[in-house]
Amino acid sequence: MHESAEKLILLVDDNQDDLMLIGRTLERIGLRTRSLPSGKEAIAYLSRDYPYRDRAAYPVPDLVLLDIKMPGTDGFAVLRWIREQQQFSDLCVVMLTCSVEILDVDRSYQLGANSFLVKPLEFGNPGHLWHSLQRFLAGRRKTRPAVSRSNADVWVGDGEGWTG
Repeated sequence: MHESAEKLILLVDDNQDDLMLIGRTLERIGLRTRSLPSGKEAIAYLSRDYPYRDRAAYPVPDLVLLDIKMPGTDGFAVLRWIREQQQFSDLCVVMLTCSVEILDVDRSYQLGANSFLVKPLEFGNPGHLWHSLQRFLAGRRKTRPAVSRSNADVWVGDGEGWTG
């Protein structure tokens, strides 16, 4: 069990296979997760709309892993909404995608993402994922950079683990 076992990660992805795979990987490294299948659900959860009114049962997460490409309310819309809410100004948001499009990276940072993860086909090494997320769970907040290809904080999963 890692030191951040009491931390909560909100995982938002419309792909049930990704939710299950990422969720299991995070749980294997001792992290609590709550999975939601849409951007609309994520906003309802964070804004305490029904059925998420009870903060004891549905606490504010320490980190949000947010898929970009979702039908309806996509990850960019959720990120924009989060950054418009003063109470979530320090909430760590890491964008998830299968895309390596630099435009997605740039847009994520312009909207206030703390980092960007490219989903690997397989989460074969949970230790690497832990190290990728640990700095955020430890309370380190990255200042939002002036976005360029040279300073983008892109974490790429290669099937063997995570590299940065």
